[in-house]
Amino acid sequence: MSQMKIAVILLLVLSFFACAEKKESSQVFFPKPPEEKLDSVSTWLREDTNYLKVTYLPFFETHFNQQIAANNIDSAARLLDIAGRMANINYIFDSVLVQRHLDFLAKYETQIPYRFRSGLYNNLGYFYSNTDSVIIHDYKASIAFFKKNNALPTDYYGASNNAIANTGIALCFYITSEHDSCIIYSLKSLEFCKKHEDWISQTNIYASIGRSYSSIQDDVMAVKYTDLAVASSRKSNDSDIIYRVMADRILLFEGTESPLFSPSLDSLEQFEAQWKPKDPKYSFLTQSLKVIKLVEEGKIKEAKTILDKIAPLYPIVKDEYFKVDYPDALSNYEIAAKKPLSMAQYYLEDLEVSDSMKHFMNISTNNYYLSEDAIIKKDYKAALAYYKKYINAEDSVRNNKIQYQARELEKKYQTEKKEAQLQLQAADAFKKNVFIGFLGFGLLSLFYFYRTLQKKNTVITQQNELNEHTIAILSHDIKEPLLGVKLMLKKINKDDPFVAQASQSLENQINSVNGILNNLLKMKKLSLGKKDKNIKADAKSVVQNVTQELSVAIQSKSLTIQNDLEDDVMIPIAPEKLQIIVHNLLSNAVKYSFPNQSIRIFKEGKGFCIQDFGVGLSPEQRSKIMREVTASQQGTSQERGNGMGLFLVGA
Repeated sequence: MSQMKIAVILLLVLSFFACAEKKESSQVFFPKPPEEKLDSVSTWLREDTNYLKVTYLPFFETHFNQQIAANNIDSAARLLDIAGRMANINYIFDSVLVQRHLDFLAKYETQIPYRFRSGLYNNLGYFYSNTDSVIIHDYKASIAFFKKNNALPTDYYGASNNAIANTGIALCFYITSEHDSCIIYSLKSLEFCKKHEDWISQTNIYASIGRSYSSIQDDVMAVKYTDLAVASSRKSNDSDIIYRVMADRILLFEGTESPLFSPSLDSLEQFEAQWKPKDPKYSFLTQSLKVIKLVEEGKIKEAKTILDKIAPLYPIVKDEYFKVDYPDALSNYEIAAKKPLSMAQYYLEDLEVSDSMKHFMNISTNNYYLSEDAIIKKDYKAALAYYKKYINAEDSVRNNKIQYQARELEKKYQTEKKEAQLQLQAADAFKKNVFIGFLGFGLLSLFYFYRTLQKKNTVITQQNELNEHTIAILSHDIKEPLLGVKLMLKKINKDDPFVAQASQSLENQINSVNGILNNLLKMKKLSLGKKDKNIKADAKSVVQNVTQELSVAIQSKSLTIQNDLEDDVMIPIAPEKLQIIVHNLLSNAVKYSFPNQSIRIFKEGKGFCIQDFGVGLSPEQRSKIMREVTASQQGTSQERGNGMGLFLVGA
């Protein structure tokens, strides 16, 4: 999914003009003046259908120059403001109108009324930040124009334009991946829209904040603000806005294996069925998302049926927002079906744009799909190159998240410090008046408490950073060379039986090491996650999954797995952790069983047992099991291990 396109389209097209037309409210910063009656020229210039005509620019310039000749600078500024806004929506005549803005401001800046001057500043800000414009993108210049607007004296129109400018600044920071600054300016813009009960603008700003939190992988806050966007959209009574925000919410869960993905998609389908929009673009997006769901569920044939149905709509749908998920839907199906990707060129083009903008999330997504395409085409050299770029982009995303978290911790620390200072002042005043004798003791106690908290906070921060760096190092420095060796093995000529056997043995060893590394990474990430006291795992389902994963090893020894578990065996543990535990226990049972034996899995008490009939454990081994890493003995078929499996189970 190209998240950048969604962000640009929603923020620019919707938020820019939603903030421009405010509803009157009793709770406002500045009273709204009476509705302005526009003359026929201004009205004509504001019509979308007129802007698409080749006569638009000549018509504008004729009347614009007439006003300048008559020294009606305010009227000329009004016409230029309207034309600039129209250009920012349609990306036509933008290069010409940018120069008109710059020339007009250079000559008449101080004579232009504040209202129109701020509009011209905002137009230039969006010209320089708009990724679909022909203008060279200069985000520093864009922010500078927006801030010039915010420096003007403020009335109702000034406050409205400030909201537009803050939204534009937030957009610039989103594009440059400075998401903490993006959130700050989005919240500033939100203040005005809340006061004026502008539900459409609130909806788009909430959605923007949600996307920023999603970009730094703060899923809790991302869902919170996207839910606020959904609630606000329903107050707008605009079905198109409601649909878009519901679709935005689904995109947060796409590819994350979130249990919220499926029910959110069901809700979107129900809303579309009730609304019954005539434009096929809505059904096109809904069905694209449904294909992604079906592929994840392994329903390849059903996904193919839907793709065949909606494929003719792809070149017809003009709104990029509704087309953006189709390439991923099609590619996910083709990867599952082991077919070369039809949209490979799309990812190459999007990658070029993403690289120029250093949009690491898009870089990661594009390189992932291109790597999968190269593997399907058996171009392992290209696959490795794309995979390296994918890993580097993932590291960059992770580093951005760490930096954001560090800044957030600093803010919380400063807030905590101020609160502690206020408490000290209040305690000091109270003790001076009432318990003056205990003043010294109280201050020393508070100071000691503050220093202890500070030390603990430092230790926790350092530990979190160490954990994050550990994950990054394992992912980048260990998994990457393993993948390279594995890809090289696939190229080895396997006509020679000895070479084929050696290649297969090496590949099995790499798979084993990869399995251990994946366990370590899962344990490290799970240990950083939040605890959920009510979480449970279905033991039978987990055992079935692990049995499927170990099917090759089980079949090689002709073992029989006897799974006697019922559906009601629920274990109070995260399913991911139980998967790690069962994988290590069952793989050990397979490893130390003799050929043609059985392994029994049955319920006992509130848990369950995995029983094998192999070599057994000595008393010394039983005393150390799951408490420390011990040397691993070879299995009955000379399988090797590293002694970490049962230690992870104990952890």
